[in-house]
Amino acid sequence: MLQENIHNEDKDLLKAWYQDSLSLMKNGEQSLPLELANVPTKNWKNCLGVLNLTNKGEELWSYGDTRACHAFLAETEILNHEHDTVKVEIFDDGLIMLSGRKNSIRIVHIDHQSTLTLLQDVVPDIELSKAELRLLIQILSGQSLRDAAQSDGVSYETKRSQFKSLASRTGFRTQSEVIRMSLMALNAQVLDSVENAHEQTVETAHGAQEFVDLYYPKTFRFHRISITTDRTLRVIETGPLTGKPVVYVHSQTLPPPDQFSSDWLEENNIRLIIPLREGFLHSHQNQREISEHLKRGASDLADTIIMFCGGKARVIACSCGAAYAVHLAKNQPELFESLTVSTAPYLGNYNSTPIKSIVRGFKNLALKSNLILEKTYSRYVSKMSTPAGMIEVLSTAYKNSPSDMKLFNAIVSDPLGHSWMYESYRLSQQSVTNDILLGSLDVWNGSDKIELPILFIHGATDPINAIEDARHVQQKFANSEFIELLNEGQSFFRNRFKEIISLNLQDWKDLTARD
Repeated sequence: MLQENIHNEDKDLLKAWYQDSLSLMKNGEQSLPLELANVPTKNWKNCLGVLNLTNKGEELWSYGDTRACHAFLAETEILNHEHDTVKVEIFDDGLIMLSGRKNSIRIVHIDHQSTLTLLQDVVPDIELSKAELRLLIQILSGQSLRDAAQSDGVSYETKRSQFKSLASRTGFRTQSEVIRMSLMALNAQVLDSVENAHEQTVETAHGAQEFVDLYYPKTFRFHRISITTDRTLRVIETGPLTGKPVVYVHSQTLPPPDQFSSDWLEENNIRLIIPLREGFLHSHQNQREISEHLKRGASDLADTIIMFCGGKARVIACSCGAAYAVHLAKNQPELFESLTVSTAPYLGNYNSTPIKSIVRGFKNLALKSNLILEKTYSRYVSKMSTPAGMIEVLSTAYKNSPSDMKLFNAIVSDPLGHSWMYESYRLSQQSVTNDILLGSLDVWNGSDKIELPILFIHGATDPINAIEDARHVQQKFANSEFIELLNEGQSFFRNRFKEIISLNLQDWKDLTARD
């Protein structure tokens, strides 16, 4: 049986989909049609079928043309695939992808004639011959070149020659790369195609927990606490339960999964606690004034400190998360042992022209029409559904910061990293939008009254929040210190998160002196 714990240390849904190994792919028994026509331009959604089931085989929701999915389901004992977290087969007139997640099973069908449409996300204007397209599909279904030659009754050298031609047209160098890049494109299309109305049954109601399970396996404990009838506190935590509590107020994304790849929390005896803001990894929309959203985020932070930390904690606030921490510090300073602000947002008259334009545009849209604002945001996210599109969007703001672009390129070049980042923004529209709209408030007003110790850590080449602006903000606080990281930009928390959480002021001074 495909049990609830099928999501294990080595194989969860996305890791399996992106695994660079032919050994995970199972060869199907059905044969390909004798003729494969060239692929015409067509609407992707008409070519896709998605069927989601519970781990007991009960249908949750479906999308698109699912006739092939249901036919495959009728002929296959899917619940017997206990050790197969992903299976790719040739079926009917296309490919079937069967994948298991912690609480559900997904069957995706894509017809053969849509394979090139799929690949156009990673190889624009691709054109393949019938033989090359046939070989591509054979490789995706798990066949080696020798298997494909035997299936077609041709020599191995013939298939090898076809693969060389396929590789020259696509830029793919190995069969593994064909699989990795093609499945990456398919996954992006599946995520982008399935409408929110269908996702609310499974993805949205438990979006944050499923996101954490998929991208941070065996890392976080998830808590969902009903505070009032219309307010639920969502908190993730990791590290030893008896460790010193550190509360992290996140930016518009969580730290990358690879920042939790060691036992550094155990070594430093830190219990890391992260309250998830309203609208973060959750598509449910609550229309609030931005000032009310700020108060709500601060209240969630306060309740987290009271419930999880015994009423007092060291707080680390990153980027736009600083606004919520500072708001609480002005009203309930007794909850703070200390406050660290990583990448202080200026939230004023930005020096960067592209950032000025983006922020001004979002503010204007928010004042005029929430519908248009949502559509605009969706357009940005849709662009980011491919690695090239994501880099294009990010480079608009970060092109003058080599350190930031180096980080983003490293993340996006890994299919799992691209999917993690894309999903973060896709599922967090309300939270991201509200963080941008904080620029209409003077969140630093009254900071001179805060007496608790505050440490500012900032990248010297930050293209969004200039180092001069960050120092201007820091000077508002009576009891504060400033650490300037000379070779870092705005996104240094993505690769130095462990240091941000575990180092104190003197450690940072020693570290920057060595640098």
